[in-house]
Amino acid sequence: MSFNNKDLFKTKSKLNPFCKAIGFICLFLHVSCLLEPSQSGAARGAGASAGITNTQGSVRVGNGRILEDNPIILSQNSGLNPDVKLSTLLTTRQEFITERQFLESECFNVTGLCFEVRENELSSKFQSTSRKWAFPTDSTKFLQVNTFGHLNRIIERYFTTIREIFFNRRGENLNATPGSLQYRTAIPEDLFTARAHWKGNLVTLSDSGIKDNAFYDPASFQIGLGEDSVHPEVKFGHDSTVIYHEAGHAFNEIMMNMRNRDGTKVSLGQIFYDEGGAINEGIADYYSYVMNARPHFGEWALGRFISQSRPMKEDDPLHSPGINTSAQGRLSYPTFVNYDPNFPEDPIEDIHYAGQIISHYLVALTEMFKNKCGLNHRGATSTVLHLLMETLSETGDLSSKGSDFNTIGEVNLDAESTPFLEGINSQEWVRIANPLNFRKFAQLMAKKQLRIYGNSNKKRCNGTYLESDSIEKLLDNYGLLLFRTYNIDLNSLSEPNLTVPASNRLKSTLVSKSAVKIDDRTDKAKAFIFDDRASMVNALGQLKSSGQLQDNISSQIEADLPYNNSNAQISPGEFLGISLSLFNSSNTDIAGVEVLANDWDHTKDNQMCNNLGDNFPSANEGGVSDGNCTSVTSDNGNDGDEISPVCFVQDIQGDSTQWISQTDFKTNISGMTDSQCLDGPNRTDNCFIRFPRGTDRAVYSKIDAQKTFGETLPKSDGSPSFNFSNLLFMEVNKNIPPGTTFNCRMRVRFTNCDDCYHDSADNFDDYTDFEYSGHRPFKLINFKFTVID
Repeated sequence: MSFNNKDLFKTKSKLNPFCKAIGFICLFLHVSCLLEPSQSGAARGAGASAGITNTQGSVRVGNGRILEDNPIILSQNSGLNPDVKLSTLLTTRQEFITERQFLESECFNVTGLCFEVRENELSSKFQSTSRKWAFPTDSTKFLQVNTFGHLNRIIERYFTTIREIFFNRRGENLNATPGSLQYRTAIPEDLFTARAHWKGNLVTLSDSGIKDNAFYDPASFQIGLGEDSVHPEVKFGHDSTVIYHEAGHAFNEIMMNMRNRDGTKVSLGQIFYDEGGAINEGIADYYSYVMNARPHFGEWALGRFISQSRPMKEDDPLHSPGINTSAQGRLSYPTFVNYDPNFPEDPIEDIHYAGQIISHYLVALTEMFKNKCGLNHRGATSTVLHLLMETLSETGDLSSKGSDFNTIGEVNLDAESTPFLEGINSQEWVRIANPLNFRKFAQLMAKKQLRIYGNSNKKRCNGTYLESDSIEKLLDNYGLLLFRTYNIDLNSLSEPNLTVPASNRLKSTLVSKSAVKIDDRTDKAKAFIFDDRASMVNALGQLKSSGQLQDNISSQIEADLPYNNSNAQISPGEFLGISLSLFNSSNTDIAGVEVLANDWDHTKDNQMCNNLGDNFPSANEGGVSDGNCTSVTSDNGNDGDEISPVCFVQDIQGDSTQWISQTDFKTNISGMTDSQCLDGPNRTDNCFIRFPRGTDRAVYSKIDAQKTFGETLPKSDGSPSFNFSNLLFMEVNKNIPPGTTFNCRMRVRFTNCDDCYHDSADNFDDYTDFEYSGHRPFKLINFKFTVID
């Protein structure tokens, strides 16, 4: 089965599946109206007046004029013409821009420039020698000023809020910085002295030239704002909500890395679909609400012409009937993971629409703080931003601590012995072993709410406090009460834990991991193989350029993939994609399904363990005698315990069948040298089959009850529809003798899994982090295949 890029999104116009690599908004090129246009199609006042004369002589030094909001909101006209005279939407109010001669600015405790705006990648900085910033609204100069003005607003809000948070809290054992909150914080004490509160000079391109899109690129710390492909006069830089959203991605990345000091950084989400990316998008949408108190994102740039704006509250008229702000009507998980309110009849796997569950929850949480604590919009949104900062700072920590007050190893792996563990193995944990998904995000947010604002002895919520019932019931309204304890004790440490009462879990459904399996129905595919040469060359290029591919491609795999033969079989010399056909045998939808092909602890003395729940292989077939595989590495193999690749080889000698390692199999091939292995002479245990780091996880947004993923999101003809996020990418050594059979021991879990994250034998406490190098949190899937010439 070949992989066709055109089949990714069914009836909608086609989307580049790789735009997420640099945080694109990822719009579809489907031109349609968000709301019914008015009869006139004219902006407010546009028919009789040219509007404000926006010239340099009309403003003071350092000042200019910007659009207070996007043109749809300012005109109160949902059918606004694309050629609207923006001058009719201006007011006489002046906005402070900068007293510099260029659109650039410094920020609190940031060395050098903090941010700047230019027209595009090739342009030099725009200069105003008069230091006045008023220009005709149809000019690129105005576009740059408008972009800078709104960027200045949200960055100022970010810095003000982060300073308030930092100086208004005090760690349990720190005396240096007086404050009033007094709780165990994930915010590092050296946040400002280490300048971990910012990243560098954020460059924003106000007219980048991309069509129907905008992006944030973490590699270059750059934002790019595009234009409508049909109406190029419609610039994304005229829509402040888009500017706030893209800046929000930058803030998320910074907060994820506040505790990381060795130069290695982590990202919130990977290149393709995953729930970390959906959380990233949902929080980024929320920043628009923070700034304008309006729970809708992108009315002008996204909604008016390409029908892709996004609501953030259930009473929005764009939502389908039945969605409302009652406990029963919320945008709950996993029902609405693939829901696009613009095309509700056409489910789609996309981080931006899955992220709506998060943005809606954050808006509802803000309203809860307003109502329970008597806070205004600014106070309530600052409180939610505080919780987000604590959550992201803890979960992104590569030092394996999560707080200045925790000991090493309490969040990630034991990184005490060498910096290598911090940079590589802890990163592996954040990326794949125990990454941020909806369950972990909800649990961390609940823990932070309880610890900071739920303490009855320290009433930090404007003289009152949050009850745990309120925290849990709101999460449950969104189907996010997916944890049995708050994990306050950080995985079975010394502190008492707090259990979530079952009575508060009404909408959040937990399913046993036994529900997921390879589809064993008659005449159903067990897996889908994608070895189309052009598609795989494209995928490989995107994996490299995005930085997600963390291993070099083997020298045994030629760059233009000449061995890829498009026969939907696994053949020697190929670089290909695999999607296991997983079946959900339960009567409840499951979501956030992950298939892991990374190295893990499942061998002893170079033999396969057979006490992992499947009794395979038998001792006669080369398995370790039952009960002898008992230890699990605590630091990803550096403590001497074994971490091994997932694939073994079937060796048939006469009447005897043995499963042996790839190292042992290599010795059976006459004349083959270690240098001909995929990883070269340095490693032979993945000599023939290798899943490079960064391509060793496949994600499925949702699998409906009694269906496979392909049946959950089919194409219009009923056949399976796949995105690159659904694939594991595998290298196949060209020296494999055709007819060789392999068994790869994949591990599977999903977000609303009842036994993938906590241990029922230990009062439902969360698994310790090192246990994710073993099998206990996962369902073990044996994937057997024969290499065909």
